[in-house]
Amino acid sequence: QIYACLMFAVYVVGIPALYLLLFYRAQRELSIFPEVSLSKLTGGEHKHAEFHKLKAFYFSDVALGRGPSAKVVAMLKEKLLKDTASPTSPSARRAEADALTTLEGIYKAESARWEELGRTHQLSFLFSAYSPRVYWFE
Repeated sequence: QIYACLMFAVYVVGIPALYLLLFYRAQRELSIFPEVSLSKLTGGEHKHAEFHKLKAFYFSDVALGRGPSAKVVAMLKEKLLKDTASPTSPSARRAEADALTTLEGIYKAESARWEELGRTHQLSFLFSAYSPRVYWFE
């Protein structure tokens, strides 16, 4: 019975604590947010800045799933190029399309990087099913 209680504690507390430690150590590779330092968060002159980074990590528009994605940007670009009745000049529309193309490229590169991490990273069995904004959800 003592063994069962010990293993219960290991499983219920130890496994999540191990995953937390592993994700904390890999946050520089995995996170789309600036790295959060626990030593700065718990004390020192940078405590306020670290708290704001942590708050952004959990509650920003990106973390909550709001905002554009590569698919949204591609749809906007397609609509912009098809919309000939727009009062904007063709050169302005072309500049907007170029900006959207650049943004679409950034999103696609980030998506490709995440897919590569999902295939090669040692923790991929934990995060590959999630989007980069919530990789720590496991």
